[in-house]
Amino acid sequence: MRVLMRLAFALGACALHPSNAATVPGTLTIVGSDTLSTLVLRWIDAFRAQHPEALIQMQTPGSASAPIALLEGAADIGPMSRPMNDAELKAFRDRYGYAPTSIVVAREKAGRDMVVGKSTHSLVQARAAAHEGADYIGFGPLYATPTKPDYQPIGLGDIAQVHADVTVPIFCIGGIKLENLPDVLAAGARRVVIVSGLLQASDIVKYAREAKRALARIKPQTSPLKHS
Repeated sequence: MRVLMRLAFALGACALHPSNAATVPGTLTIVGSDTLSTLVLRWIDAFRAQHPEALIQMQTPGSASAPIALLEGAADIGPMSRPMNDAELKAFRDRYGYAPTSIVVAREKAGRDMVVGKSTHSLVQARAAAHEGADYIGFGPLYATPTKPDYQPIGLGDIAQVHADVTVPIFCIGGIKLENLPDVLAAGARRVVIVSGLLQASDIVKYAREAKRALARIKPQTSPLKHS
């Protein structure tokens, strides 16, 4: 039985269809970059420490083989030492319904402990980011916003569900202002990011204090942000 997880690593980019299974049945197949093979072997060792029952096989014919293997269902993980090109990204989105999302390769590159966050734009991406090991996630844009002009607003409908599904801190973002902040909080948000509303306020200090008072009225329901 194929494990319910598909990833495509590309200098920190990946696509993930997460599984809630506690164990990993079947064989996990990795096809892709030989450049990243040392790093992937470290991931395999860490994964086996958590899932000693897992059977893992790795092939390293090169980065170009990763997208093909993933799209054909011949691989569960596709390491790449280059970003996916536009055609590969489109094929991936058409196949799985969502764009590749980043993983915490940043920690490996930094060479030190650091807090890593991930912007997400759907429930699927939010679950995937938490599964990858993000310390916190951004969730949005909730409303149309000039800070994210290329993204369609996702609305408030999934705020409660994302807080039920994801245990790391969630920062709702995108078009949030004092005027709609009560609606955002009523929908289940516990943390928010306000950008344009704050910067365009005639009195930034007063605006920030009013937002802080609104947030102080709610009871935190998620874990605090911790340094990994």
